[in-house]
Amino acid sequence: LCGGLNFLNNISVPWDLTCDEIIYCMKGTFRLICDGESYVCSPGDVLYVPRDNHIAYECDEKCIIFYAAYPHDWKKKAGLTFVPGIDPEDMGLDQND
Repeated sequence: LCGGLNFLNNISVPWDLTCDEIIYCMKGTFRLICDGESYVCSPGDVLYVPRDNHIAYECDEKCIIFYAAYPHDWKKKAGLTFVPGIDPEDMGLDQND
């Protein structure tokens, strides 16, 4: 199990989910697109997303989410070194906000 914070700002990042994930919206409005359905989260909302789904993380303004993912080495298993728009160097948001 691993987890962390994502500081997102005006993004739409589609990708194939290779882990089970729990997402907790802390600030702003976050959208998860899964199988053509849009799930809108406000602060305090929680989503569970099972692996093997094609998803997109979206937000129109600044938002902060906490995620917990299993297994912890999901990036390695997916052959990824980073996820564009999600990793810290690509987030486009001052983490002090």
